[in-house]
Amino acid sequence: MRTVPPAENATAAIFCTYPQPFLTKTSQFFSEFIASTLLMFLIFALKDPSNNGVPKSDKWFPLCLFFLIFGLGSCFGWQTGYAINIARDFSP
Repeated sequence: MRTVPPAENATAAIFCTYPQPFLTKTSQFFSEFIASTLLMFLIFALKDPSNNGVPKSDKWFPLCLFFLIFGLGSCFGWQTGYAINIARDFSP
């Protein structure tokens, strides 16, 4: 039987994301907002052809994207899950 967090033996978090019980709705929103904003800003910075900090070829882009998503997930993933999706906070 799948149970939902914050139950002691909750297993539903394996298949979907749940926020930590101590976070308020405002904290959840800003956590997702900051993570989503950083993700989009840094992807645009990586793909900008006039950016001198990234190699011009696209062969390093997948590795850079991996480290970007890994870093954001490590910093923000434990609070609200690893979704990095601000639209999830505006659900009905």
